[in-house]
Amino acid sequence: MNRLTIPIVILFLVSSGCGQSEPVCLDTDGDEYGTGTDCLGADCDESNPDCHEGDCCQVKECTDPDGDEYGIGTDCLGADCDESNPDCHEGDCCQAKECTDPDGDEYGTGTDCLGADCDESNPDCHEGDCCQVKECTDPDGDEYGTGTDCLGTDCDESNPDCHEGDCCPLFGNVLYVNFSGAAFHSESGVWADHAPSNMVSAGWELGGNIMNVPGFLEDAFIDEDHPNRQAVIDDVISMVVQVLSPFDVQVVTHRPPIDDFTMIAVGGRWGHWLNVESCTILGQATMDCEESNPSNIGIMASECLFDNLGLHGKDGRTILAHVILHEAAHTWGLQHNQTDGSIMCVTCANFNKSLEWGTGPVLEDGYNTCGTNTQDDFAILMEHLGPHADHQAIPASPDDTPPSIEWVRPVDGQGVGEHPKACLSASDASGIQAVFLQAIAVLEDGSSIFLGTQTKTEPPYVFDDLTVSADPTVQIVYRFLVLDRWDNMTEQRVTPVYDPAAGPVDCP
Repeated sequence: MNRLTIPIVILFLVSSGCGQSEPVCLDTDGDEYGTGTDCLGADCDESNPDCHEGDCCQVKECTDPDGDEYGIGTDCLGADCDESNPDCHEGDCCQAKECTDPDGDEYGTGTDCLGADCDESNPDCHEGDCCQVKECTDPDGDEYGTGTDCLGTDCDESNPDCHEGDCCPLFGNVLYVNFSGAAFHSESGVWADHAPSNMVSAGWELGGNIMNVPGFLEDAFIDEDHPNRQAVIDDVISMVVQVLSPFDVQVVTHRPPIDDFTMIAVGGRWGHWLNVESCTILGQATMDCEESNPSNIGIMASECLFDNLGLHGKDGRTILAHVILHEAAHTWGLQHNQTDGSIMCVTCANFNKSLEWGTGPVLEDGYNTCGTNTQDDFAILMEHLGPHADHQAIPASPDDTPPSIEWVRPVDGQGVGEHPKACLSASDASGIQAVFLQAIAVLEDGSSIFLGTQTKTEPPYVFDDLTVSADPTVQIVYRFLVLDRWDNMTEQRVTPVYDPAAGPVDCP
């Protein structure tokens, strides 16, 4: 038996090992089409024995560079941790790669990527002509910003995890242009402005810690197309808004009932602020190099434009807008520069008619305290303010009712003698902030000359030693301004008549 068995076993082994080899064809559905040299051909669908090519084939949604049927897509068998190795899709063979690669082409962001990817929405493109330049200004890199290729607008470009909703700042940066007037104060040792409380930094040179800016006097800026105070203000603000439109700034002309805002008060002349009878300076503001305080204050001497510089109408309104922007820009980190045509240039020809930002050397004038020799106005504002964003509208003031003037003395047409008094009685639900009296000389040709301002912040509101004129061609106008706590203003003008025989003005 043994002698018969051994050859059979040997014969079997010899025929198996040395005869024809086994067919090589991986063919799951048994139709002889599949993967291998002995298949009749490739098979597009191993789940269907009646289909190996043609219309019956289904396109699979599976990005699978290593061909192991694991990858990205609904038709893959699963995820693949390593597309460079067809024998590995999960487990210990996987290596953690530092590569953020949304489109799975191994190009992206990280040390283990093959390189950078210009278009993470397209796995067939990472560089070259296929790349498209996207129009999207997006400082925080979350794909929300300003431009047609952004996913949408971004309410907070300082936070890549926030573009809308409750995480957004309510109002962004707010610029309050105050045409109504203000009574400012400072506190010893406090070196920061606080616009909501009308407090300026102790660094401002104040006469007796009191600085008062009377309400804007519109007379010289009126023309045929802008025949009243509101039309003048609207024109000035429209220019300011246009220049600031690329940035995240809301501009308002009512006192905002919010915690932080920048204020530029427009009115009066330099002498009203610092007891200096001069118009050599049109404005002043806190220089905040890093825009670290969101509640800075600036002032703008609007009466100097026509009283000393002779600027009226449209030219005057343009310069009003220019100086408002100039002073606000100081509070946002801009220094004086030497770039012709820039809002921040104070030595350039026609500087005060410019409504453009500039780039160039900083002016060595003692105010260049930010440690830079050159300045790109637009870039700094974009860094400090951010690009335009949509926010909630600034709410209205809780009190928009102007104060009531109950009576004034003298009355219109009343005779007054030398150095007369004037007085008034006023009331307001929120309280009186200040009462101003301005004396204006109106000449025979219709032009006017500013004569002076007095301010009272507490009753009784009595003003002494006023100006009069014995010249019949000169008309003296007293302009009474009453300002409440929310910067609502009431104005009344009185034109007395000079009469040397008149008795004193009766002030109860």
